Amino acid sequence: VTFFMNVLRVVALGWLHLHYKEFFDIAHHYIFKLIVYAVVFWFWTCYAKTSALRLPQLWMTSLEKKMLWCMAAFGLLA
Repeated sequence: VTFFMNVLRVVALGWLHLHYKEFFDIAHHYIFKLIVYAVVFWFWTCYAKTSALRLPQLWMTSLEKKMLWCMAAFGLLA
């Protein structure tokens, strides 16, 4: 996903450079970096939430594991 997002970013920057040169530097240095970082951060948080639930948590009791799954199901985990 990040590879294709970067390809789209390069294509969009090329198009901006050809048609709207005055917006190229702003888009390159600020807008596209913000978009890419936001998407990567979103993927990382989704991965961190799901991988934390998949890992074997040997120190947790059965009740604590059930509570963790319920919290995840209702979106209560940060």
